[in-house]
Amino acid sequence: ISTDTISVAEANVLNAKTSGAITATISENTVSVLKGLDVNSGSTANAYSITVGDSTQAAADLNTLDGLTSAAIDINSVSTITGTLSETHTLYANKANFSNIGNEAVTVSSTTIDAASVTELIADTTGLVTFSNTVTAFSGDAAQVHTLLDLSRATNSDVAGIDLSAVMTLSGDATD
Repeated sequence: ISTDTISVAEANVLNAKTSGAITATISENTVSVLKGLDVNSGSTANAYSITVGDSTQAAADLNTLDGLTSAAIDINSVSTITGTLSETHTLYANKANFSNIGNEAVTVSSTTIDAASVTELIADTTGLVTFSNTVTAFSGDAAQVHTLLDLSRATNSDVAGIDLSAVMTLSGDATD
């Protein structure tokens, strides 16, 4: 089934009538409404053109939308993405399924972090990565932790809100 612009409600009515893939542009752009799209009951995902209009968006919700369409989701209006480190990691691991991704700020709520995942997240966006809660523990090998330490010490760096001195004791030369 192929059509022009339709609402979420219309898409769900069409979806209930066929197991074939629906190709359409969805008229709504708020994620709270877009999450109401039904998953295709057939073996092929619907190809909905979706544009997210919210300026701040939860990574978990974008991940949910990703499972509802085979088409790339336009997140050009999104200037800040929020979520746990795991949710943001999933989002950026699937960045090929989104258009206009990679220039937004990211606010991470996790208090336990993996140094490699944080470093990957920083590489995935040109926006500032901030931790909204106190980081109480982290993991990673020496090279990963060293990279994260360097980033956390930098003024106006790509990452903010990590005070690694609060969760670790350094021995030896900490200025390398």
